[in-house]
Amino acid sequence: MNKKMFILGVDGASYDLVQKYISENKLPNFKKLQDLHFLAILESTIPPHTAPGWVTAFTGVGPGQHGVYQFWDTQSEDYEGRLIGSNDFAKEPVWNILNKYGIKTGVVNVPMTHPPKKLDGYMISWPLSNTLRYCEPPELLLAIARNQGHFASDYSTMYDGELNYIDRAIENTRKRVKTCEYLIANTEWDLLINVFSEVDRISHFYWQYMDEESSDYNENVDKMYQTAIQDIYVEVDKALGNIIKLLPNEAFLMVLSDHGFGRGDFNYYIQTFLQEFDLLQIKPTATSSTLEENKSLQNTEVSAKNWFEVVYDGEKYEVDWANTIAYMSAPGSYGININLKGRQSQGIVEIKDYEKYRDVLIKKISNITHPTTKKQIFSKVLRREEVYFGEQVKSAPDLIVIPADYGTMLHHSLNPGVLIDAPEQKGMHRVEGIIGIHGREYKVTKKMNEAKLEDITPTILEFFGVPIPEYIEGESLCKFLNTEEQEFLPQKENAQLSGDANYSEEEIDEAKEGLRALGYL
Repeated sequence: MNKKMFILGVDGASYDLVQKYISENKLPNFKKLQDLHFLAILESTIPPHTAPGWVTAFTGVGPGQHGVYQFWDTQSEDYEGRLIGSNDFAKEPVWNILNKYGIKTGVVNVPMTHPPKKLDGYMISWPLSNTLRYCEPPELLLAIARNQGHFASDYSTMYDGELNYIDRAIENTRKRVKTCEYLIANTEWDLLINVFSEVDRISHFYWQYMDEESSDYNENVDKMYQTAIQDIYVEVDKALGNIIKLLPNEAFLMVLSDHGFGRGDFNYYIQTFLQEFDLLQIKPTATSSTLEENKSLQNTEVSAKNWFEVVYDGEKYEVDWANTIAYMSAPGSYGININLKGRQSQGIVEIKDYEKYRDVLIKKISNITHPTTKKQIFSKVLRREEVYFGEQVKSAPDLIVIPADYGTMLHHSLNPGVLIDAPEQKGMHRVEGIIGIHGREYKVTKKMNEAKLEDITPTILEFFGVPIPEYIEGESLCKFLNTEEQEFLPQKENAQLSGDANYSEEEIDEAKEGLRALGYL
């Protein structure tokens, strides 16, 4: 096999910001992609989120087929969904398909790939917990370290609330390039994927320092905070230039992101809305602590372990499932579930009333307006089968709420009496990510405004001359001029690590704390 493809994933890279910084001559390598090759919008999933985004890119299908809607199970029998990982993919990722044809793959830091799988190649996974079992084969991490490379798990490089994080994010990006340098030169690979996380982290928590329209904008802060987002894009641009130099001349490069970014305007507490219409009820917890025991907690402050609990007026409350008709399914899901009898463990809604309550919710949520602007907050409220299709639609929330602007976060927390509040994340996801190409002997086959995450896997398969499975939803972005169908000897199905467990209980707790630090809980 003499073909090579390198994919640089840049989590959260926004087409709008890339264009802004190109116009200001700050991203010379992205400008070369635009001028000499191809750079366009890559449309994300609904909602635009990391978990379904990356899985969609590397399976070639939407959540209705691959079944990953969020970091959490969004249709959990016991309400608080379990953490989703690599064992939950309902469709094969592209690296498995390639392995069957003798094509070696390296997969590094791709979200939702934990626990790692044994490949014809290697995988350094994306754990949300402080674990050592995130590389297959395990000895690869030691080899990287011994050869002056560096790889730190995403858990250890997460934003932690300290504003000097920008300095560490830039340093982490440089270290990721060192890892690329080692892997490109010293490992066997035909396809090598490496995702850089830092643009997403910085965009979430530094947006207010650069955007004068942000409610938290402060022009008096240190300039390093004002330019933090620009600076991380500049560093990624340098990384792109270095990687292009490291790659063999014949290698084909794709740069892509799972979603874009924009200003975060406000949280909308949908659980409060449901309470106001008697669609959701809360009650004191059965093991409710006394006021004295809870005095250190502020209202709405609860453990990250359960987002269906809240401290209010010194007492801990939980959702009263015996009297609840609807609830938000999981953090970041923009989804509402019906508390359905026979599906949820404490469901009360009869199957015959399922559509009635979906209709009620659609009407009520569609009519929500902002108390100040009087503008409609949500543009659409859709039944899940109107958004997704496939065997895994059953795992989707019953209703998907589409905001008029994704600067609105449909918030999962119980916050009695509060409908609208300032967002924890000052920058929020948008649909418009990026796709860039650097290579020889190809032509783009789709219009620039039509690229979607589902198109990434068929583009990879087209490049390697591998047949594209009929279930794939996307289509190749390129026609590779020298690609002829090749015959590869099928290999055995990839072995998994022993057991089917995703995360231990300790790792789950750590993941929740990490996601809380990132504003997802």
